[in-house]
Amino acid sequence: MKYVLKTIGVDNLSFSLSKTKPNPDTPINQQIGRLPLRRINETLFCVTLFAKIEGTEENVQPFNVNAELSGIFEVTEVKDESEIRKFVTEASKVLYPHLCATYTNLCTTAHVPPLQLPVKNGPLFPEDEDKFAFVVGGNENNRPN
Repeated sequence: MKYVLKTIGVDNLSFSLSKTKPNPDTPINQQIGRLPLRRINETLFCVTLFAKIEGTEENVQPFNVNAELSGIFEVTEVKDESEIRKFVTEASKVLYPHLCATYTNLCTTAHVPPLQLPVKNGPLFPEDEDKFAFVVGGNENNRPN
């Protein structure tokens, strides 16, 4: 499988102050995630990542932030569906630094202390983890359940 990043675009970029006064002891909850993969045509795929701070009635935040970034990739020589899963994981790793920069710049421009997303080594999301990436002291047939 081969893939090439064709373009990156910002789908949503917003900042708003909270309408209710938050408790100063409430931690700021940042969320990062990925929307479902969109297939544009036979070879073009769209991967979308987001980062946000969103207050709720139970967890009031001082402000709301939403940054959503999409990358269009051309993917060729796909042999099976497992390669698409691998592509989504790798494409997310390509887009994540761009999302981090966009998110931090948005917060800085809004005159809040610069917030940064965590540095991630390895898989970005739990669903990207390969639980049997390697086998210690045995062969693949002796995997734990």
